Amino acid sequence: MKKLPQKVFSPFIFIAAFYCTSVFAFSSTPSETEAYIPADWSESTSAEADAQYAIDNKDFRLLGFAGRGYDIPGIDVNKKQSYIDKCGIRLFEEFSDVVRSKKQLEAMQQARNYAVRYNQVAIPACRQKN
Repeated sequence: MKKLPQKVFSPFIFIAAFYCTSVFAFSSTPSETEAYIPADWSESTSAEADAQYAIDNKDFRLLGFAGRGYDIPGIDVNKKQSYIDKCGIRLFEEFSDVVRSKKQLEAMQQARNYAVRYNQVAIPACRQKN
C-alpha cells in the first residue's frame, strides 16, 4: 500500500477537521429555529394573536419597514433606536419607500395598521424581557 505524502495528507486533515467543527458549531436544535415560524401578516386574522404567538416563542422583535431608515409603526420616533436595540426589528420584506401602484399603497396601509396593533402587544413584553 502506497503511503500518501505528508504535504498532501496534512491539508486534507485540516480541512476535514474544520468542516466538522463548523457544522457542529452552527447546528441548532429544531426547537430553536425550525419549530417557530413568525405569522404571515397577509394571511392573518389577528395582529394581537400573532404578537402573542411570537412572544410565547421568545420573539420580541417589533414589526417595521425599511426605506432610507427604519420605520416602526406605533412608537415614538425619538425612541426608535432604543426599541431596535432592546427588542430587535422584523421587517416587512415586500415593501420599500417607493410606491409603484395604488394596490401596493393599499397593501402598505394594511401592513402599517397590522404593525401598529402587533407592536402594541409586543412593546410591553419586550420591555419586561431580561
